[in-house]
Amino acid sequence: MIKTAFRDEDVSWTHVSVWLHRFKDGRTFVEYFERCGRPSSSSNDEVIAKVRDLVTACRRLLGK
Repeated sequence: MIKTAFRDEDVSWTHVSVWLHRFKDGRTFVEYFERCGRPSSSSNDEVIAKVRDLVTACRRLLGK
């Protein structure tokens, strides 16, 4: 059934094993849970500008 669903795309045994364990634990859907940590929208114009300023300052300090 997995080969039918994914056709030519390679699905590793490790990935299938993870799915199997999740479904055995009672998970009945394939959507991902929200996870804690850095948000996917962490790169915005403000952050990019701050990083650019830090890199420029470090170059000045190092004399490059």
